[in-house]
Amino acid sequence: MLVLVAALVHVPANLGYPVLFALVAAESAGALVPGETALIVGGTLAADVRLSLPLVVATAAIGASTGCVRSRTSAPGRRRTARMGLSSSASTRRSSRSSTKGPYELPEHLRLDHWALGGSWTVGRENVVLDEPAGSIAFRFHARDAHLVLSSERARPIPFRVRLDGESPGNAHGVDVDESGNGLLGEGRMYQLVRQRDRVRELTLEITFLEPGAEAYVFTFG
Repeated sequence: MLVLVAALVHVPANLGYPVLFALVAAESAGALVPGETALIVGGTLAADVRLSLPLVVATAAIGASTGCVRSRTSAPGRRRTARMGLSSSASTRRSSRSSTKGPYELPEHLRLDHWALGGSWTVGRENVVLDEPAGSIAFRFHARDAHLVLSSERARPIPFRVRLDGESPGNAHGVDVDESGNGLLGEGRMYQLVRQRDRVRELTLEITFLEPGAEAYVFTFG
């Protein structure tokens, strides 16, 4: 793994985006390639001003969507993605406009493989940006793992909280969340929010950002 990371770090800047796209797309399609590692390295290079952070996040989101193995049956273990924004087929709100602003209110119930917003958000074609504190994204899913590609232009990390069916995740927390559901959005990358270690159940994931500035691009499930 260290050899791989070193190789990615030394990829010429003009090839950084194509390599990142290819690795993330291949991993989303089910290949055993280090897509998430490449995304983390891409974020590191962006911090070193070798790559643009917004382009790193956008490249990863497009790659994940391109390589997606779509599943309407939501079979656990099969990698699939759901883009954020107005172009998403999984949104509870669709529009032909390039962007729209809320406030939005989370519905009482969500259909499987659909997402919704709560709070004040600007919804673009391919992402959503939180305008005021305490904004939430909810997604009804059936998978072992749930990830979300996030970014922020803020200088300091943005705290967030994850709930599963309204409760703390406990043993089902992802690597970027503790058992109480607390996490921090720092660099632009893919965040693992859920890892069901026991029986895989259908759940509603709700992530709430306590401060404005969070940008969400794409969910991935596997």
